[in-house]
Amino acid sequence: MSTYADRRDTRRIIVGPEFAIAFTLKGHNYRDVRITNLSTGGCFALVGSRDARLFERGAVLEGMVLLHPELPKAPIMATVSYVLG
Repeated sequence: MSTYADRRDTRRIIVGPEFAIAFTLKGHNYRDVRITNLSTGGCFALVGSRDARLFERGAVLEGMVLLHPELPKAPIMATVSYVLG
């Protein structure tokens, strides 16, 4: 992390395999997408390489829902802010 823009401004919580999200991106429905960490600033989601081309920076994830019994169920409008790999 060499620049200020690379630094996280919120603390991440590492989560287990029971945490996932669901959302729609460019007309494609995604369900049970595993996340590895969570913060007030976002989460890190794992998507397959087959769909990677759709996940460009700035892409809008419509109706994102956190799929865990202890997390809120209200849909969230989210934006892809970082793409790895």
